[in-house]
Amino acid sequence: ADRHYFINPGSDAALALGLMHVIITKKLCDEDYVARHTEGFDAFSERARQYPPERVAALTIKRSAAGAVCPPAATRR
Repeated sequence: ADRHYFINPGSDAALALGLMHVIITKKLCDEDYVARHTEGFDAFSERARQYPPERVAALTIKRSAAGAVCPPAATRR
């Protein structure tokens, strides 16, 4: 990867839901498997749909006051 984005502490659940949003809306999951082997997927899917990539980026990516992506001080050189 050319870029690494540090996420805000405590925002990992939002990131996971955002990934699931993309997987579900782009139909990248095996819907037959999900139907046979899961329970509550419809409710989970509705929750994941509340986390589109734009919302997830706003919640998770650490930015400086100028808007640039800002890594933690310990990793800066």
